[in-house]
Amino acid sequence: MPLFGNSKENKKRVLVVDDDKNMVNALRRLFKSKGYEVDYALNGYDGQMKIYGQIPHLVVIDLKMPQLDGAETLQRIRRTDELQSLKIIAISAFFGDEGRDSMLKAGANVCVDKPFDNEALLKKAEELLQGEKKP
Repeated sequence: MPLFGNSKENKKRVLVVDDDKNMVNALRRLFKSKGYEVDYALNGYDGQMKIYGQIPHLVVIDLKMPQLDGAETLQRIRRTDELQSLKIIAISAFFGDEGRDSMLKAGANVCVDKPFDNEALLKKAEELLQGEKKP
């Protein structure tokens, strides 16, 4: 059984990783309303396992989570050659300069502060996904 699976569907896949169920549900509705296929995980460990099971086109991940936080999850993901080009948006209400820097150094492409404007988040996602090739 291969470690990494790829979807043969044409829909872009988004994985939301956040311990706040309300945020997960809001992001699922947002991305689904624009035609994305959306999955979720409630902590970094489960998110990492879902990525290894089927590589999404985009990951939206929170910084502060129990068990395995966003920065550590990103570091683990980026250590895997097949995931170097994975597009990642980090979200948090607690970035500050240090948190933002840690997420970017860990491998996030973009950091977005909570609360965020839905259209602005979608625009950042679409900019990242434009012309990207799935890993």
